[in-house]
Amino acid sequence: MALGLPYDSDEARDLAASITALMTGTAYKLSAEIASKLGPFTEYERNKEPMMEVMKMHKDHLKYVKENEFNKEILEKAKETWDEVIEFGEKYGFRNAQATVIAPTGTISFMMDADTTGIEPDFALVKMKQLVGGGYMKIVNKTVPLVLKRLGYTEEQIKDIVKHLEETQNIETTPHIKEEHLPVFDCSIKPPGGKRYIHWMGHVKMVAAVQPFVSGGISKTFNMPNETTIQEIYDAYFTAWKLGIKCFAVYRDGSKATQAFYVSKQEKKQEEIFTRKRLPDIRPSETHKFL
Repeated sequence: MALGLPYDSDEARDLAASITALMTGTAYKLSAEIASKLGPFTEYERNKEPMMEVMKMHKDHLKYVKENEFNKEILEKAKETWDEVIEFGEKYGFRNAQATVIAPTGTISFMMDADTTGIEPDFALVKMKQLVGGGYMKIVNKTVPLVLKRLGYTEEQIKDIVKHLEETQNIETTPHIKEEHLPVFDCSIKPPGGKRYIHWMGHVKMVAAVQPFVSGGISKTFNMPNETTIQEIYDAYFTAWKLGIKCFAVYRDGSKATQAFYVSKQEKKQEEIFTRKRLPDIRPSETHKFL
C-alpha cells in the first residue's frame, strides 16, 4: 500500500516473493558460513542430498517471479544470493535445517508501530480493537497520507480525504479520490457503507507467491466477510492446497461472539438471566460398567 500497489496485484505478489527470497537466501547463506566454522547440523550428512534438493527448489522457483519497477534490484540480489547458497551449501553444508517462517506478529506489530501484521493486508483502514479490560481503541491506518502523496494528491486534498476517512471509515466516498486508485486501499473487510474488499483469492495468491521461499509454514488468518458462503470457504481451502500452501486458517467476520477487530463498535447484547435450580436430594441414577 505504501508503494501505491494493491495487495491483490501481480506486482505486489512479485515484490513480496522477491523480498522473502532474499531474506531466506541470506539466512541460508549465513547458515552455510557458520557451518564452515562449527560444522553442519546434527544428522546433516544423512540428509545432505534431500537438503540440497530443497535448497535448489527454493532457488529454481525464482524463475517464476517476474521483474517489475518495484522489485528489480531485490530480485537480482535474491538470484545472486541463492547462487551463493548452493555454492556454499555444497561445500560446507548448513548449520540450520530451517531458517525462516512468517509469524502473525500481532503484538509485535503494535510495538513496531506497524499498520499490518505479518503477511496480512490491513483488516480495515479504520478499525476498532476490543480491549481486554473493556472498551475500544480506534486505530486509523497511518499509511494512507503517504500513499496519497505518492499518487499525486495535493496537501489540501490529502487533509480532506483523511478527515472524511476518520469520520466515515469509508475511503470509497471521500472527496477527490480517483476510481483507479481505490484498489490500493482495499482491505480484508468492507468499510461501513462500502462495497470494496480483497477477495479470498487475493489472500491465497499472496501466500502462494511467498511460500516457496519460506522454510516452514506461513501463519496467516484468511479474513473473509460475514456473507462468505460455505462453498467459497471450500473453494479457498481447495485452491490453497493446489497452490502448495502449507497452513490455512479461515476466519469469517462476525462468526464468533467476540473478535480482536471490528469495523465499528459492537452493541452489547442483553445478558441472559440464569436461575439456579437445585437437584432433589433423592434422585434415580444408572451405573455403567466399562472394561
